Amino acid sequence: MTQPAPAENLLSRDEMDALLEELAAARREDAEQRTLFGGQAAHGYDALRRSLEEFAESYSKRLSTAYQRRIDWLLRDTAAVDPRDVVETAAPGELFWVVELAGSGVAWLTWSRSLVFAWLQIAFGAPEPRGLAPSRPYTAIERSFLTRLAHEAVAMLTEPLRAHNVVPTEVGSLQGSRELLAYAGTTFVQAQFEVRGFGDFGQVRFALPAGGMSARAIAPAAGTSGPHRAHSGAVLQAPVALHAELGSAEITVESLACLRTGDVLPLQAPADGSLLLKVGDAPKFRARRGAVGERLAVQVTERIEESR
Repeated sequence: MTQPAPAENLLSRDEMDALLEELAAARREDAEQRTLFGGQAAHGYDALRRSLEEFAESYSKRLSTAYQRRIDWLLRDTAAVDPRDVVETAAPGELFWVVELAGSGVAWLTWSRSLVFAWLQIAFGAPEPRGLAPSRPYTAIERSFLTRLAHEAVAMLTEPLRAHNVVPTEVGSLQGSRELLAYAGTTFVQAQFEVRGFGDFGQVRFALPAGGMSARAIAPAAGTSGPHRAHSGAVLQAPVALHAELGSAEITVESLACLRTGDVLPLQAPADGSLLLKVGDAPKFRARRGAVGERLAVQVTERIEESR
C-alpha cells in the first residue's frame, strides 16, 4: 500500500500557512452561521448533514447508556471525495467496510485504528484504554469487533438516510483501501465524525455515492460553498507531524560533549507553563501541558497567526 506523503512534504511553508488560515476561517464562518440559524448548518449538504447529526446524537446516547460513560459522536465535515484520493491518503493497514445499497452502488465506512483499539478495550471491561494502537494487521478478534460495529452503525443509519433515497441493504466485507479503486471516477460525499469518550481522539468516516442521493440532500447552499471545498482530499487528509516544544537551552559544544546521565539543564520556557506546537519547524499553536488518563497531553490555547 502506498504510504501517504506528509502534508509538510506536499506544501511549502507559505502554502501550509494559507491552508491553515483558510480552514480556520471556514470553521469560524461555520460557527457564526450555526449561531445565526439556530444551530443548523448553513453550508453544503445541508439536508444530509442534519440527518447525520441526528444519527450522531442518537448513537451517542445509545453508546453512553451501553458503556455507562459519556460518548459523543460529532459530525465535523461533509465533502465530495474521489476514491483515488481516499486510497492515496489511507493509513497503512486501514480497512473499509463496503456497504451495498438498494438499487445499485455502495457506501463505505472506516474507523481510525486508535479508536478501534481503545473501543475494544472498553468493550472488554477496561476502565480506561491503555497503550498506543499497534501497527500490526488486525487480529481475528479485532476484525470480529469491527464487524459488530459496522452492523450496528449501518442499522442506526438506515432510517435517517432513507429520506435521501439511500437505503443500505447489506454490510459486505472488510476490504483494503486499494479495493476502493474499483469505484474510481464516482463522486462520493464523505462525512467525518469525531468520536470522544474512548480515550484519545477517534475518527469515523462514512461515504455515500453522490449520484444516488436526492439533489436536495447534497446541493450546496447558495454562496456558502467556501474555497476550502476545492482542495484535494489528498492534501486535507495527509498526515502532519505535530511537535510540542517544552523549552530550549543553549550550551557550548564542550558542555554538550560532557553531558552525562543525571545532568540537569535549565530550559528557557514561558513562566506560565505554556509550550509551542510546531508543524515541522514552524510554530502554529500555543498550548498547555496536561494529561488524559495515564498519557501526557496538551490543550491548545491559541493559534499563532503569523509564523515565519
